[in-house]
Amino acid sequence: NAEIPSNPVVCEFFRGRLFLAGGSHTPDATFRSRRRDVVYGPDTLRWSKIELPFLFGKSGTSLAEIGDDGDPITAVVSWGEQLTVFKKNSTWSMQGADDEENFTFYPVSRTIGCFGRFSWAKTPIGIAFIGTDKKVYIFNGSVESLLNPLPTSELFDFNADWSLSDTFIAGYDPTVEAVYFTVINGSTYTNYVLFL
Repeated sequence: NAEIPSNPVVCEFFRGRLFLAGGSHTPDATFRSRRRDVVYGPDTLRWSKIELPFLFGKSGTSLAEIGDDGDPITAVVSWGEQLTVFKKNSTWSMQGADDEENFTFYPVSRTIGCFGRFSWAKTPIGIAFIGTDKKVYIFNGSVESLLNPLPTSELFDFNADWSLSDTFIAGYDPTVEAVYFTVINGSTYTNYVLFL
């Protein structure tokens, strides 16, 4: 009776489980499909059985609708002992034991989200990401870290097509302790460097 989610666009392995979100090749797509009277939308997060990443619970179990607002999940990122779910317009954190029935998700911010599925990077001090307000944040697990964008992010002129979330790519280079943001605009690549 297990149902494997199809076409996930966001995935993360955390505490021995595979977490999946999205069901379309474009994470910004607004879609809903109905299977066995359970609605799966762009805000639905699914997870596998522990230590069995390809075994998911039967329909209607091992899933949560994050925020229940249709706002698409753009990234799921583990950092330290925390799983963060970024949506287009909000940020959520998972709490609970390893028992899948006890997972709860609470809002960290209902106004700041992560722009796209590639616009974040894990760093030693937190998750660096481009917010949908076009500013750079580092989320270290505390609400306070989301209240103020990094001051240097005001210097970034992200001149790009904001309708295409996959045009923003982030990465971390530990040798120079810097986050790189690459913006793809047609055939032009613009790189921004943020030293931590």
